[in-house]
Amino acid sequence: MDPITHAVFGIGLAGFSNTLFSPYNPIYAAAITGAVAPDLDVITHLGGRLSFLKHHRGFSHSLPGLILSAALISIIISIDYPGTSLPDSFLWALGGGLSHSLLDSLNIYGTRLCWPWQKKLSSLGLLNLIDPLFFILFLPFVALHYRRPAVGASVFFALVLAYLLFRWLLKLKYARALKGFFRNRPKVVLYPHTCWPFSWNFIVETASVFFLGQLHHPQQIKIQQKLPKPKKTGWYKKPWHLPQGAFSVLLQAFFTSLCKKKKTGRSFLYKICATGRIIILAMP
Repeated sequence: MDPITHAVFGIGLAGFSNTLFSPYNPIYAAAITGAVAPDLDVITHLGGRLSFLKHHRGFSHSLPGLILSAALISIIISIDYPGTSLPDSFLWALGGGLSHSLLDSLNIYGTRLCWPWQKKLSSLGLLNLIDPLFFILFLPFVALHYRRPAVGASVFFALVLAYLLFRWLLKLKYARALKGFFRNRPKVVLYPHTCWPFSWNFIVETASVFFLGQLHHPQQIKIQQKLPKPKKTGWYKKPWHLPQGAFSVLLQAFFTSLCKKKKTGRSFLYKICATGRIIILAMP
């Protein structure tokens, strides 16, 4: 997600302290800093874009990384705000960091919260990288903040949970519609449409064909491309080692490991294996 959304969640989390938002409030400082700190791995851009894609949403978004960043933030907070409880600052910063990683796990690219034990990006694919609706859901917190901050925070997170539940149920409904439409138990990948918040893009894999399209309603299935599977699968070795999902970001890929890319006027699907190899799935 974008840094502003992460900061909003940090503010909402700090509201549970039932104290008012202020740049002089160490609780809000710790929670907000903790909520945006994981994306400081942007510094890996100094090693090139491939370096960034390899390390982004790795250590800094993992439990060990969040604990380390929370410890550093709490030390800085205790220096800037004399008399502040170090354990309290640590917990608020850790809470902000956890909100960051959990929120990133809901979008189309995912995260590795359990790194180093988890090598692959895990994602629920419910959200885009930017979801403006969160700012609307944040308005009750703003309205209630100066009277009852904790109540405002509770309302905000209740609305967020309700919204995520709605999107999860909507995704399940659309997945059932696709499986019923194509029959023969196809493999279905759904990921949010970039522009329309309640529409979905899909990739459906049948025994011989990949279907790519959009779904605006369970009864409105729009097939945009039909790519037959090749008779013989082609394997290609990547020139660098990247975890599953990172290479998809580089190529503006589809959600999860099924991707589509334009190259010399031809479209093809491929997936990335944990070993770092690319397998061509379909090429007309």
